[in-house]
This record gives sequence, C-alpha cells and structure tokens, in this order.
Amino acid sequence: MRIKSFLVLSLCFLLAFLNACNDSTNEEKEEILDVSKAVRINNPNKQSELSVLMRTLYNDTKAERILLLTGEHSAIDWTSKYENLLIAKQTDESNKGEVFDAYGNGFLIQLKEYQNTSEKERISNYNRLITNCKNCHEAYCPGPLVVINKLPLKDLN
Repeated sequence: MRIKSFLVLSLCFLLAFLNACNDSTNEEKEEILDVSKAVRINNPNKQSELSVLMRTLYNDTKAERILLLTGEHSAIDWTSKYENLLIAKQTDESNKGEVFDAYGNGFLIQLKEYQNTSEKERISNYNRLITNCKNCHEAYCPGPLVVINKLPLKDLN
C-alpha cells in the first residue's frame, strides 16, 4: 500500500512536470498551472494537501528552470515552503510509510542543498534535485518519468 501511495504521489508530481517541458521560454511561462484549477481538473473527487503541494512544487520548479535558463534563480525559501511534504495529508493515507518517507527525506535534503548552493553549482544541484525525483519515480511511480527526463539542464560549468 505504501508503495502504491508513493507511486500515485510521484505520478501526480511527474504529470505536473510533463506539462512543464517546453523549449520556448514564453510558452513555458504561459503553461505554469493555476493550482486551484489543476486540482479540480486532475482530481475531481477531492484534493489532498499533498496533491496541492505537489502541483505547487511543479509550478515552482518549472519557473525555476526558466530562470536558470536565463542565468537567474528565484528567492523562494524552498525548505520552508516544502517542509510539510512528509506530513501533508495524502489522498490515500494507506500509501504513507517507510518508502515514502525515505524518498521524501532524500528530496528534502536535496532541496536544502539546492537552496544553499553557490551560483557556480546551481545548475548541477538543480539537476541533482531532478535526479532525486527521477530515482523516486523509477522505484515508486514510473508514470511521470517521461516529463522528469526532460527537466535536467545542460551544466554550463
């Protein structure tokens, strides 16, 4: 059950990232989701705290990718904004467990590293963050991998 929940969570996250993949910066800015609308469209039965958090994370990550392409980055306090990842109410609480916690904790650690990175290492650490997402989805919920695989940036260093 834990694996299924984590896979569902990961799938939602990955689907959000798939929508983010676009080569045009202008088009990417237009594609950033309105979280409230996305929740109603993609989850008509009910919205969980975790699904809303994942959609918000998708929006922030996609916006960050766009900024990185122009040599900038956001001022988001990533660790504070996503600190509730492990305790957010899931659509199906039976999916919580050790596997979800392990991948979630790994993600939060990488998120903190990204937030505190030097400018020289920013793209490398962004790519590590995306790799963390990819690893989780490979083990738990492979659906979003199509989108996640399009997110890494070429490291210019």
